[in-house]
Amino acid sequence: MSWRKWLLLISTAVFLAGCTANPATTMYNTNSVIAEQKWQLFNILFWMGVAVFLIVVSILAVAVVRGRRKPGDTSEPYQNHGNIRLEILWTVIPILLVIYIFFITVQTMNAVAAPPRQDGDITVRVIGHRWFWEFQYPDLGITTANDLVIPEDTNIHLEMESVDVIHSFWVPSLSGKIDVVPGQMNTMWIRADNPGTFLGHCGEYCGLQHANMHFNVIALEDGGFDGWVQNQQQTVAAAASDLEKEGEKIVTEGVCAACHVIQGTKMAGKTGPDLTHLYSRTIIAGGYPLNDETLEQWLRNSDELKPGNLMAGIRVSDQQIEAVMAYLKTLK
Repeated sequence: MSWRKWLLLISTAVFLAGCTANPATTMYNTNSVIAEQKWQLFNILFWMGVAVFLIVVSILAVAVVRGRRKPGDTSEPYQNHGNIRLEILWTVIPILLVIYIFFITVQTMNAVAAPPRQDGDITVRVIGHRWFWEFQYPDLGITTANDLVIPEDTNIHLEMESVDVIHSFWVPSLSGKIDVVPGQMNTMWIRADNPGTFLGHCGEYCGLQHANMHFNVIALEDGGFDGWVQNQQQTVAAAASDLEKEGEKIVTEGVCAACHVIQGTKMAGKTGPDLTHLYSRTIIAGGYPLNDETLEQWLRNSDELKPGNLMAGIRVSDQQIEAVMAYLKTLK
Protein backbone atom coordinates (compact mmCIF):
# COMPACT_ATOMS: atom_id res chain seq x y z
CA MET A 1 0.00 0.00 0.00
CA SER A 2 1.39 3.39 -1.01
CA TRP A 3 2.06 6.14 1.52
CA ARG A 4 -0.81 8.19 0.05
CA LYS A 5 -3.29 5.40 0.81
CA TRP A 6 -1.88 5.03 4.32
CA LEU A 7 -2.21 8.78 4.87
CA LEU A 8 -5.84 8.71 3.63
CA LEU A 9 -6.63 5.71 5.85
CA ILE A 10 -5.13 7.30 8.97
CA SER A 11 -6.81 10.66 8.29
CA THR A 12 -10.19 8.96 7.85
CA ALA A 13 -9.75 6.98 11.08
CA VAL A 14 -8.84 10.12 13.04
CA PHE A 15 -11.83 11.98 11.59
CA LEU A 16 -14.30 9.18 12.34
CA ALA A 17 -12.93 8.79 15.89
CA GLY A 18 -14.74 11.99 16.80
CA CYS A 19 -18.11 10.73 15.56
CA THR A 20 -20.76 9.59 18.02
CA ALA A 21 -24.48 8.94 17.91
CA ASN A 22 -24.88 10.55 21.31
CA PRO A 23 -23.16 13.94 21.72
CA ALA A 24 -23.82 13.78 25.48
CA THR A 25 -21.09 11.14 25.73
CA THR A 26 -18.28 13.49 24.72
CA MET A 27 -16.20 16.18 26.41
CA TYR A 28 -17.40 18.67 23.81
CA ASN A 29 -20.92 18.76 25.27
CA THR A 30 -20.11 19.83 28.81
CA ASN A 31 -22.93 20.08 31.32
CA SER A 32 -21.10 21.01 34.51
CA VAL A 33 -18.49 23.44 35.76
CA ILE A 34 -16.11 20.50 36.35
CA ALA A 35 -16.24 19.28 32.75
CA GLU A 36 -16.11 22.85 31.40
CA GLN A 37 -12.96 23.73 33.37
CA LYS A 38 -11.20 20.54 32.31
CA TRP A 39 -12.25 21.02 28.70
CA GLN A 40 -10.79 24.54 28.72
CA LEU A 41 -7.51 23.22 30.15
CA PHE A 42 -7.40 20.47 27.54
CA ASN A 43 -7.98 23.01 24.75
CA ILE A 44 -5.14 25.22 25.95
CA LEU A 45 -2.69 22.32 26.23
CA PHE A 46 -3.77 20.83 22.91
CA TRP A 47 -3.32 24.02 20.89
CA MET A 48 -0.05 24.80 22.64
CA GLY A 49 1.15 21.36 21.59
CA VAL A 50 -0.03 21.95 18.02
CA ALA A 51 1.77 25.31 17.90
CA VAL A 52 5.04 23.85 19.22
CA PHE A 53 4.82 20.94 16.78
CA LEU A 54 4.24 23.23 13.79
CA ILE A 55 7.08 25.56 14.79
CA VAL A 56 9.56 22.71 15.24
CA VAL A 57 8.53 21.00 11.99
CA SER A 58 8.72 24.32 10.11
CA ILE A 59 12.23 25.01 11.41
CA LEU A 60 13.34 21.50 10.47
CA ALA A 61 11.80 21.86 7.00
CA VAL A 62 13.60 25.18 6.43
CA ALA A 63 16.87 23.67 7.65
CA VAL A 64 16.52 20.67 5.37
CA VAL A 65 15.67 22.76 2.31
CA ARG A 66 18.30 25.46 2.83
CA GLY A 67 21.02 23.18 4.10
CA ARG A 68 20.85 20.40 1.56
CA ARG A 69 23.84 19.86 -0.71
CA LYS A 70 23.46 21.38 -4.15
CA PRO A 71 24.38 19.39 -7.26
CA GLY A 72 28.08 19.67 -7.98
CA ASP A 73 28.87 21.34 -4.64
CA THR A 74 31.71 19.44 -2.91
CA SER A 75 32.63 22.09 -0.36
CA GLU A 76 32.29 21.51 3.37
CA PRO A 77 29.01 22.92 4.78
CA TYR A 78 29.14 25.91 7.10
CA GLN A 79 29.94 24.79 10.66
CA ASN A 80 28.13 26.59 13.47
CA HIS A 81 29.80 25.98 16.83
CA GLY A 82 27.22 27.72 18.97
CA ASN A 83 24.85 30.64 19.24
CA ILE A 84 24.41 31.99 22.74
CA ARG A 85 21.29 33.99 21.93
CA LEU A 86 19.61 31.01 20.24
CA GLU A 87 20.48 28.68 23.10
CA ILE A 88 19.10 31.14 25.66
CA LEU A 89 15.95 31.50 23.55
CA TRP A 90 15.19 27.78 23.27
CA THR A 91 15.89 27.33 26.97
CA VAL A 92 13.86 30.25 28.30
CA ILE A 93 10.77 29.68 26.14
CA PRO A 94 10.16 26.06 27.32
CA ILE A 95 10.69 27.15 30.93
CA LEU A 96 8.08 29.89 30.55
CA LEU A 97 5.67 27.45 28.91
CA VAL A 98 6.10 24.95 31.73
CA ILE A 99 5.52 27.67 34.34
CA TYR A 100 2.36 28.78 32.49
CA ILE A 101 1.10 25.19 32.27
CA PHE A 102 1.77 24.74 35.99
CA PHE A 103 -0.28 27.79 36.95
CA ILE A 104 -3.29 27.04 34.71
CA THR A 105 -3.28 23.44 35.93
CA VAL A 106 -3.29 24.50 39.58
CA GLN A 107 -6.02 27.03 38.79
CA THR A 108 -8.15 24.29 37.21
CA MET A 109 -7.53 21.90 40.11
CA ASN A 110 -8.70 24.55 42.58
CA ALA A 111 -11.76 25.34 40.46
CA VAL A 112 -12.90 21.68 40.37
CA ALA A 113 -11.97 20.78 43.95
CA ALA A 114 -14.83 19.30 45.94
CA PRO A 115 -16.75 22.05 47.77
CA PRO A 116 -17.67 21.71 51.45
CA ARG A 117 -20.74 19.56 52.01
CA GLN A 118 -23.95 21.50 52.37
CA ASP A 119 -27.53 20.71 53.25
CA GLY A 120 -29.18 19.19 50.22
CA ASP A 121 -26.04 17.51 48.92
CA ILE A 122 -26.38 13.80 48.16
CA THR A 123 -23.90 11.02 48.91
CA VAL A 124 -23.78 8.01 46.58
CA ARG A 125 -21.62 4.97 47.12
CA VAL A 126 -20.33 3.65 43.79
CA ILE A 127 -19.24 0.00 43.65
CA GLY A 128 -17.53 -1.37 40.58
CA HIS A 129 -18.14 -5.01 39.63
CA ARG A 130 -17.10 -7.01 36.61
CA TRP A 131 -18.99 -5.82 34.63
CA PHE A 132 -21.64 -3.50 36.03
CA TRP A 133 -21.96 -0.51 38.36
CA GLU A 134 -23.83 -0.57 41.65
CA PHE A 135 -25.09 2.70 43.12
CA GLN A 136 -26.12 2.92 46.77
CA TYR A 137 -27.82 5.95 48.33
CA PRO A 138 -27.12 5.38 52.05
CA ASP A 139 -29.17 8.36 53.24
CA LEU A 140 -32.17 7.31 51.14
CA GLY A 141 -32.04 3.53 51.55
CA ILE A 142 -31.89 2.94 47.78
CA THR A 143 -29.71 0.60 45.74
CA THR A 144 -29.75 0.48 41.95
CA ALA A 145 -27.51 -0.65 39.11
CA ASN A 146 -26.18 1.04 35.96
CA ASP A 147 -28.45 4.09 36.43
CA LEU A 148 -27.09 6.89 38.61
CA VAL A 149 -30.11 9.14 39.11
CA ILE A 150 -29.44 12.61 40.52
CA PRO A 151 -31.23 15.97 40.83
CA GLU A 152 -29.99 18.83 38.67
CA ASP A 153 -28.05 21.71 40.26
CA THR A 154 -27.08 19.56 43.25
CA ASN A 155 -23.63 18.51 44.42
CA ILE A 156 -23.29 14.72 44.36
CA HIS A 157 -20.48 13.30 46.50
CA LEU A 158 -19.31 9.90 45.25
CA GLU A 159 -17.55 7.35 47.45
CA MET A 160 -16.09 4.68 45.19
CA GLU A 161 -14.51 1.27 45.55
CA SER A 162 -14.27 -1.99 43.62
CA VAL A 163 -15.02 -5.54 44.72
CA ASP A 164 -12.74 -7.23 42.19
CA VAL A 165 -10.30 -5.41 39.86
CA ILE A 166 -9.42 -1.79 39.12
CA HIS A 167 -12.15 0.08 37.26
CA SER A 168 -12.36 3.77 36.39
CA PHE A 169 -15.42 6.01 36.72
CA TRP A 170 -15.82 8.50 33.89
CA VAL A 171 -18.71 10.65 32.70
CA PRO A 172 -17.15 12.90 30.00
CA SER A 173 -19.95 15.48 30.01
CA LEU A 174 -19.93 15.91 33.79
CA SER A 175 -16.55 15.12 35.30
CA GLY A 176 -13.04 13.86 35.02
CA LYS A 177 -11.96 10.27 35.47
CA ILE A 178 -10.94 8.53 38.69
CA ASP A 179 -9.87 4.96 39.41
CA VAL A 180 -12.11 2.66 41.42
CA VAL A 181 -9.76 0.41 43.36
CA PRO A 182 -10.34 -2.73 45.47
CA GLY A 183 -9.87 -2.09 49.19
CA GLN A 184 -9.50 1.67 48.75
CA MET A 185 -12.17 4.37 49.01
CA ASN A 186 -11.70 7.11 46.39
CA THR A 187 -13.93 10.16 46.29
CA MET A 188 -15.02 12.74 43.75
CA TRP A 189 -18.01 14.97 43.12
CA ILE A 190 -20.24 15.65 40.14
CA ARG A 191 -22.96 18.14 39.36
CA ALA A 192 -25.32 18.41 36.39
CA ASP A 193 -26.26 21.99 35.57
CA ASN A 194 -29.22 20.88 33.43
CA PRO A 195 -31.48 17.83 33.27
CA GLY A 196 -30.54 15.10 30.82
CA THR A 197 -29.05 11.64 30.39
CA PHE A 198 -25.25 11.38 30.23
CA LEU A 199 -23.42 8.21 29.30
CA GLY A 200 -20.66 7.03 31.62
CA HIS A 201 -17.91 4.51 30.98
CA CYS A 202 -15.38 2.37 32.74
CA GLY A 203 -12.13 4.04 31.69
CA GLU A 204 -9.77 1.27 32.85
CA TYR A 205 -9.48 -2.06 31.04
CA CYS A 206 -10.99 -4.60 33.42
CA GLY A 207 -11.44 -7.78 31.44
CA LEU A 208 -13.38 -9.35 28.61
CA GLN A 209 -16.50 -7.16 28.88
CA HIS A 210 -14.81 -3.86 29.68
CA ALA A 211 -16.43 -2.33 26.57
CA ASN A 212 -19.88 -3.22 27.94
CA MET A 213 -19.44 -1.56 31.33
CA HIS A 214 -21.49 1.54 30.63
CA PHE A 215 -23.90 3.39 32.87
CA ASN A 216 -26.25 6.34 32.60
CA VAL A 217 -26.23 9.43 34.79
CA ILE A 218 -29.81 10.70 34.70
CA ALA A 219 -30.22 14.25 35.97
CA LEU A 220 -33.83 15.08 36.86
CA GLU A 221 -35.56 18.26 37.90
CA ASP A 222 -36.23 18.48 41.65
CA GLY A 223 -39.81 17.23 41.38
CA GLY A 224 -38.79 14.37 39.11
CA PHE A 225 -36.03 13.26 41.46
CA ASP A 226 -38.35 13.34 44.47
CA GLY A 227 -40.81 11.16 42.56
CA TRP A 228 -38.06 8.73 41.62
CA VAL A 229 -36.95 8.46 45.26
CA GLN A 230 -40.50 7.77 46.45
CA ASN A 231 -40.90 5.04 43.83
CA GLN A 232 -37.56 3.40 44.67
CA GLN A 233 -38.36 3.38 48.39
CA GLN A 234 -41.64 1.52 47.87
CA THR A 235 -41.87 -2.23 48.27
CA VAL A 236 -42.29 -3.92 44.90
CA ALA A 237 -45.86 -4.79 44.01
CA ALA A 238 -46.96 -8.37 44.61
CA ALA A 239 -47.37 -10.60 41.58
CA ALA A 240 -50.98 -10.54 40.43
CA SER A 241 -51.57 -12.96 37.56
CA ASP A 242 -50.81 -16.68 37.62
CA LEU A 243 -48.04 -16.14 35.07
CA GLU A 244 -46.43 -13.45 37.22
CA LYS A 245 -46.67 -15.67 40.31
CA GLU A 246 -45.02 -18.50 38.43
CA GLY A 247 -42.22 -16.15 37.39
CA GLU A 248 -41.86 -14.87 40.95
CA LYS A 249 -41.38 -18.42 42.20
CA ILE A 250 -38.76 -19.16 39.53
CA VAL A 251 -36.82 -15.97 40.31
CA THR A 252 -37.04 -15.90 44.11
CA GLU A 253 -36.62 -19.63 44.74
CA GLY A 254 -34.40 -20.65 41.83
CA VAL A 255 -30.82 -19.99 40.77
CA CYS A 256 -31.45 -16.22 40.49
CA ALA A 257 -31.60 -15.97 44.29
CA ALA A 258 -27.98 -17.12 44.58
CA CYS A 259 -26.65 -13.89 43.03
CA HIS A 260 -29.41 -11.27 43.05
CA VAL A 261 -31.55 -9.50 45.61
CA ILE A 262 -35.09 -8.11 45.41
CA GLN A 263 -36.05 -6.07 48.45
CA GLY A 264 -39.10 -7.50 50.21
CA THR A 265 -38.38 -11.09 49.13
CA LYS A 266 -36.22 -13.91 50.47
CA MET A 267 -33.52 -13.17 47.88
CA ALA A 268 -30.26 -11.95 49.42
CA GLY A 269 -27.57 -12.47 46.76
CA LYS A 270 -24.72 -9.98 46.47
CA THR A 271 -22.85 -11.05 43.34
CA GLY A 272 -25.20 -9.68 40.70
CA PRO A 273 -27.17 -6.43 40.36
CA ASP A 274 -30.01 -5.60 42.74
CA LEU A 275 -33.19 -6.34 40.76
CA THR A 276 -35.55 -4.26 42.90
CA HIS A 277 -37.40 -1.88 40.56
CA LEU A 278 -35.48 -3.36 37.63
CA TYR A 279 -37.93 -2.10 35.02
CA SER A 280 -37.52 1.52 36.10
CA ARG A 281 -33.96 1.48 34.70
CA THR A 282 -32.61 2.28 31.26
CA ILE A 283 -29.69 -0.14 30.82
CA ILE A 284 -29.33 -3.91 30.99
CA ALA A 285 -26.10 -5.90 30.79
CA GLY A 286 -24.07 -2.70 31.02
CA GLY A 287 -24.49 -1.68 27.40
CA TYR A 288 -27.95 -2.36 26.04
CA PRO A 289 -31.25 -0.48 26.41
CA LEU A 290 -33.61 -2.21 28.82
CA ASN A 291 -36.69 -3.34 26.89
CA ASP A 292 -38.65 -6.53 26.32
CA GLU A 293 -36.47 -7.58 23.39
CA THR A 294 -33.10 -7.29 25.14
CA LEU A 295 -34.46 -8.78 28.38
CA GLU A 296 -35.73 -11.84 26.50
CA GLN A 297 -32.43 -12.16 24.65
CA TRP A 298 -30.56 -11.92 27.95
CA LEU A 299 -32.68 -14.62 29.59
CA ARG A 300 -32.50 -16.86 26.55
CA ASN A 301 -28.74 -16.67 26.04
CA SER A 302 -26.89 -14.07 28.13
CA ASP A 303 -23.54 -15.17 26.73
CA GLU A 304 -24.58 -13.95 23.30
CA LEU A 305 -25.04 -10.40 24.60
CA LYS A 306 -22.19 -10.38 27.10
CA PRO A 307 -19.69 -13.26 26.77
CA GLY A 308 -18.06 -14.26 30.03
CA ASN A 309 -20.84 -13.03 32.34
CA LEU A 310 -21.70 -15.06 35.44
CA MET A 311 -25.09 -16.11 34.07
CA ALA A 312 -23.50 -17.84 31.08
CA GLY A 313 -24.55 -21.48 30.91
CA ILE A 314 -27.88 -21.01 32.69
CA ARG A 315 -30.65 -22.20 30.38
CA VAL A 316 -34.40 -21.84 30.85
CA SER A 317 -37.33 -23.03 28.77
CA ASP A 318 -39.54 -20.79 26.65
CA GLN A 319 -42.36 -21.17 29.20
CA GLN A 320 -40.05 -20.17 32.06
CA ILE A 321 -38.76 -17.17 30.09
CA GLU A 322 -42.33 -15.98 29.53
CA ALA A 323 -43.13 -16.29 33.24
CA VAL A 324 -39.88 -14.68 34.41
CA MET A 325 -40.35 -11.74 32.03
CA ALA A 326 -43.92 -11.26 33.22
CA TYR A 327 -42.69 -11.04 36.82
CA LEU A 328 -39.63 -8.86 36.16
CA LYS A 329 -41.78 -6.36 34.25
CA THR A 330 -43.76 -5.76 37.46
CA LEU A 331 -40.57 -4.51 39.18
CA LYS A 332 -41.04 -0.86 38.29
